[in-house]
Amino acid sequence: NLQINQDTISDRISIRGIGSGEQAGFEQSVGTFVDGVYRGRGVQSRFAFMDIATVEVLRGPQGTLFGKNTVAGAINITTAKPTDTLEGSISIDYTPRFNQIETQGFLSAPLSDGIRTRFAYQTRNTDKGWVRNAISGDNYPEIKEYGVRFSAEIDLTTDTLFSFKYERAKWDNE
Repeated sequence: NLQINQDTISDRISIRGIGSGEQAGFEQSVGTFVDGVYRGRGVQSRFAFMDIATVEVLRGPQGTLFGKNTVAGAINITTAKPTDTLEGSISIDYTPRFNQIETQGFLSAPLSDGIRTRFAYQTRNTDKGWVRNAISGDNYPEIKEYGVRFSAEIDLTTDTLFSFKYERAKWDNE
């Protein structure tokens, strides 16, 4: 029922075959929410699935719970939180046919009692694409993408938690 496809402009998300298509200027028919923050365009959801804890797929109109831009449904994503213990993971994938390298990982560590941090990243680089230009001999697309997320939690008191999150992403697709 859920399809997420990457195209050259953005991600196309559809539930039960209902989606917004390739027009990057339109709001998505499927609302994407990451930690409660709405991402209205498909281009904003490119790195939404990086270092996640849970994903909820809500089919059908979700206007009552999530607002008017959820005609086909909603995807509610919760990212992983900083931990009290040192944790980490790295994953590297290589596709020789396209000379594509994908890496992703995270590091979560406490800085002191009551202060926890987490850093997550994802990259993808493709040198040889799957379309060959017969005139120049070059292969396209050449893709360079990265996304990073830093989050911190600070226990101000026993009843008060301060959370901070910074996220940045960039991609070039030639």
